[in-house]
Parts: sequence; C-alpha cells; structure tokens
Amino acid sequence: MSMFDSLAYRFSQQNRKKKLQLFFATMHPESGDTILDVGVNTIEYSASDNYLEKQYPYPEQITAVGLDNSKEFSLHYPRVRIIQANGTNLPFKNNQFRIGYSNAVLEHVGDKDKQVAFIKELHRVSQKGYLAIPYKYFPVEIHTRIPLLHLLLPKHWFDRVASMVGKHWAARDYMRFIGEQEFRLLLKEAGVNTFVIHKQRLFGFTVTLVATWHKDNSATIH
Repeated sequence: MSMFDSLAYRFSQQNRKKKLQLFFATMHPESGDTILDVGVNTIEYSASDNYLEKQYPYPEQITAVGLDNSKEFSLHYPRVRIIQANGTNLPFKNNQFRIGYSNAVLEHVGDKDKQVAFIKELHRVSQKGYLAIPYKYFPVEIHTRIPLLHLLLPKHWFDRVASMVGKHWAARDYMRFIGEQEFRLLLKEAGVNTFVIHKQRLFGFTVTLVATWHKDNSATIH
C-alpha cells in the first residue's frame, strides 16, 4: 500500500468514527432498539467497511441488507441478521425498525429515480433515519481518490480518466455525485418532510452530508 493510500484509509477511518459519533448523538439508540443497515459490504475491502457492525454494542439488534451473497458477512458478524435485497424495494413492513441507517450507499444506487426510491424505502420502514453520503464538492473524489477531476470534467470524461488509471470499476453507473441542494430535493421528493442536514468537514472542506429525521418530531427542515 502506498503512503497516499495509507493516509486515505486513515482519514476514512477517522471520518467513519465521526459519523458513528453523530449517529449516537442524533439517534440515541437504546439496547432494545432495532436497527436496519441498508447497503452493507458483504465482502470487505478495508478496515472501515461495515463500521456500524464493528462498533455497535448490540449487534443482535441489527438487520443488515446487502445485494450479494452473505456467507462471508455472516462469518464476520454472526450476531447480525443479514438479508439479501435491493434497497429500492425492501421486504419489510412500514415502521418495522426503530432506526434506519445507511452510510455511503445512495451515490451507488443509480439515477435520480432510484435514489428517490432508496430514500423512500429507508424512510418507510423506519421510525427514525440516518442517511450519510459523500459530498459532491469535496476536492478529492473519495472512492477513486482522484483530485478535482470529478468537478472539472463531465461524467463520461471522468469515467474515461478513471479507466485509464486502472479504476474502471468507478465508471458508468458506479456512482452519481450529490450536492447539498440536490440532496435536500431528493429527500423531499421521497416524502421525508422533516429532516436535518449535518455537515462533516475535513481540512475545512465539507466531506460528508448526513440527513437525520424522526417521524415523531415536528421540527422544521434545516
């Protein structure tokens, strides 16, 4: 691993730690609360993957949703229930879970309509929600760790550059970048009428947007 990659992983670990701290501060989970984590990595590529499952003190209360075969995930997290399903069509009842959670998944689900469907489903099946996404205008694209080009180039040209440097997996439908204003519009279109946007920063730049909501809370949108 290069020094740059090592630093990137370190910053990712710190960022996920901060997001988990925000999760506890906003969701106030208790030992008996059921949690739905939509979009887990069934195969882990770094130590920061599936951070909630690694750190949450009551893993038996978590139901995880992933797209792929769950055998490896179950070996790592035997106390977590794993379901293979698509986040745009969840096989759960309305308000079945106390807390709905998703971290860095929305940008991967596809076009705007699929992103709206994903948020709508997370909101439908949970009483409270926590939805984190990487911020479009952070100067380094966090998946590929390529600086600035995702801001300077049209998507198809960014895809070509990513492929040229050996990161072809990041091309086409792998990710759709989201800014704050569009994030707000997606939430509203999905029927999340009351939410708060939290901004997490790195070196003074916003790196992550987190939307939280509570269906029993009549607070206004921030």
